[in-house]
Amino acid sequence: MQRGSYMLALLIAWLAIGCGSPTSSVVSMSTLDAGTGASFVVPASVGRISAAVNGTTPATLVVTNNGSDALMITVALDTNANSAHWEALECTTSACPLPAGQTLNIDLNFSPTEHGDLDTTIEVFGPPAIGSQTVSLFGTGVGGKLRVDQPPAPMFEHDFGTIAKNQLVAFQVEMTNIGNDDLEVTPGAVVAPFGVASTPVSISEGGPGVFDITCMSGTAMTQQTATVTLATDAYDQNTPSVAVKCAIANTTIIVTNPLAFQELRTGDTPGEVEVLITNPPGGGTVTINKIELVGAPNALTLTKPVVPAPLADGAQLMAKLALATAEDLVLENVTLEVEILEGGEPATLELPVTGKVGTPNAVVLPTRLDLGSVCVGTPAAGEIAMTNIGTATLKMQRPTMDSAAFVPLFTNPTDYPVDGAPLLPGDKATVGVMPTSTASGLQEGNLVWVVDAPGSPFTTAVSLTILMEGTAVSPGSLMFGAAAITEPPRMQQTITLENCGPDASTVRYGGVTAEQGTADAWVVEPPTQQRELLPDETMRVRVSFAPNQPGFHRARLAISVDGSESIIILEGDATGVLPGETSFYACGCSGSADPERGWPILLAFVFVVTRRRRATTAISARNPTGSS
Repeated sequence: MQRGSYMLALLIAWLAIGCGSPTSSVVSMSTLDAGTGASFVVPASVGRISAAVNGTTPATLVVTNNGSDALMITVALDTNANSAHWEALECTTSACPLPAGQTLNIDLNFSPTEHGDLDTTIEVFGPPAIGSQTVSLFGTGVGGKLRVDQPPAPMFEHDFGTIAKNQLVAFQVEMTNIGNDDLEVTPGAVVAPFGVASTPVSISEGGPGVFDITCMSGTAMTQQTATVTLATDAYDQNTPSVAVKCAIANTTIIVTNPLAFQELRTGDTPGEVEVLITNPPGGGTVTINKIELVGAPNALTLTKPVVPAPLADGAQLMAKLALATAEDLVLENVTLEVEILEGGEPATLELPVTGKVGTPNAVVLPTRLDLGSVCVGTPAAGEIAMTNIGTATLKMQRPTMDSAAFVPLFTNPTDYPVDGAPLLPGDKATVGVMPTSTASGLQEGNLVWVVDAPGSPFTTAVSLTILMEGTAVSPGSLMFGAAAITEPPRMQQTITLENCGPDASTVRYGGVTAEQGTADAWVVEPPTQQRELLPDETMRVRVSFAPNQPGFHRARLAISVDGSESIIILEGDATGVLPGETSFYACGCSGSADPERGWPILLAFVFVVTRRRRATTAISARNPTGSS
């Protein structure tokens, strides 16, 4: 099953081939001709193909010699991280001959080790006189990925505490499928005093799943432990099991269990949990000797009756817990102890108290999505991300556009319940934006995203210019998010220039101009260029963010087309410490008041442009549909 971000790319591919079948294998072509007898044609892209995570789907890159001279062809995958999921099976270490008028089928394997879109590029090299061409490789890894949310990481352990004889206490294990395919989980069997239904739990893409673990015994016993295995067809999971522990006291007095506060937010009314102490009928009068909190912070208080106090047969006593919300906190290692004198013998119930107070905070980037300009009939799409940079779980509403010029595409999550989709602290949600019109002119709109956090609703201005004539330059900005200075450069992003008119145009650009940070943080390929762009021809400029100094970086790349200048904005945030530096303040990763400058937010930008060539060919004989 491919949904989410895959649907965005699928729609783009559909438009790119002229609104035919979404699984069509026909793509536009690029031709490289040095004005001699040497010339070859490659597709603008291969795919989108899909493969199960840890599986393999083959594809073929077809290179056609449309010149009069024989060629020697080599290929090289890009150096970005996504290339690890791709393999070219030939023409890498030694050149492959390509006679004039013939085609060369270069076999590729797409073998993803994670889910999601894992796109990269491959460079096809001919003789030095005609240079090379870039082909985009579009692939999606498909698989379910299991995340256990309760009990929480890193221990994934729930303590029932010490409970009464014959008291049935249940704990709900909460899970989420954060992959892009359905998955199934089967809890393992346990022995008394624990219980669990070993029935498979199906969890759809992006959805929740739960099952209960219980503890109950008619006999007093010291603390017992159990491990519940989680057998799943997910390709990955954050834990293979959850642990539980439980003790049974020699008493029949029942105390409320669990003692758990709902997640609270700073500044809210203090949370309250009622504690009922019940003497079941038939047991006679008992004495409650003690009710007290152990290990509690000042924010947690207990209101209780005066003890020691008798508790008659069938009667109840009530206490109350209150949690203040002045600041963030998580209740850990806190217990409520209730000491009982029953039949002349003392017994103590120990009940864990859990809860959390968090602060809501979110950021949506970019605040302006400039898709630049494209020729009529050339598709474009962008992506906007919301990141939870607070400590509270957020609820997001479905993003909307205030203009019919664009449509939102729900990529992650793919579904928004009526009460909102949850966004956990540190997590990111994305929505694609795609134009609906092919009419020439400036297209504008605003994406509006509502979330229960300060600053909501968040608005991102979206713009795109569609040209009948002239040379299109897209996008208007490249956002690289956060990158560690000790890591290799992130995946290259591409600036595409396309000649929409009947006449050739002259394109030139030099290096970048730094506004913040250093200019050498940006790698532009080719670094400088002046060339003629023929009618209907497309050229690409690739940009990488490779910082060697921490801090926020912003630069401008000026591209001149027939003397008219377009400015492309480049932004990235370099994090980490240079070798020999130990000061925290040398790192550009502190959580400043401006999240755009300090928080490690990754904003992925997606932009697809295909050449509007009249000559077409099939992308693959081995995978004729372009999908798995």
